[in-house]
Amino acid sequence: MKIRLWGQTMRKLFLSILSLIVATSYFNTALSTERLFFKLQNKQLIVEKTTENQEVLDLVDIETINPNIILDIRYATTNNILEKVLYRSAKCYFRKHVAYELDKIQKKLEPMGLGLKIFDGYRPWQIQVDGYKKFPNLFAKPTTERAKHPRGTAVDLTLVDTLGNEVLMPTDFDDTTIKASRAHKAGIPKEAIENREVLSQIMVKYGFIPLASEWWHFDHYTWKAYHVITLEFEEIEKTLNKESKYE
Repeated sequence: MKIRLWGQTMRKLFLSILSLIVATSYFNTALSTERLFFKLQNKQLIVEKTTENQEVLDLVDIETINPNIILDIRYATTNNILEKVLYRSAKCYFRKHVAYELDKIQKKLEPMGLGLKIFDGYRPWQIQVDGYKKFPNLFAKPTTERAKHPRGTAVDLTLVDTLGNEVLMPTDFDDTTIKASRAHKAGIPKEAIENREVLSQIMVKYGFIPLASEWWHFDHYTWKAYHVITLEFEEIEKTLNKESKYE
């Protein structure tokens, strides 16, 4: 009996170690359009393959979840730190569960006379690469271990009033000064500090992790569970539209 239990324990330990090795190996390799997923089924290790196109089906346009959330996708305009149009579409995509959490936040804010305005959500991989080359202090280093926007799990946003006007915050979006830091207070109006805190508290309540250096940036705590997606907006929209025809 003891030998059998020991054997089962060792088998579980082996599978756990194997899964860890596989996960580590994935994140240390170059990006690939083919992804491997591992799961234990009937005491056997099952390997499943999927593609980026299939993974895109976990993305959703935030406007289809809550149209009351205002969009100001800066990288689809010249009104951004790079001063050029980076996105060929002003769409805003997130992983489905992230979008639903943003929906809850919007509904929680509305009775308070507030709402959300989103500057950025899913970011194509090439934009992450180009942005990092020019502004490494604003764009995360484009590695599969760090990038969150290309996963569809990060959001850049602010608060607005009932008329859709942005409330006072310490800086504008993508500000590169120390005032953008979440903890900085010197030279910042009390109202802006209070608004920054309101945004931070409600985002944390619904599972988002604040980025210390940017008051507008939040990562959903589940970001590590997802792969980076490299597709452009047109490819994502085409895939989602094709899928909707069969629903």
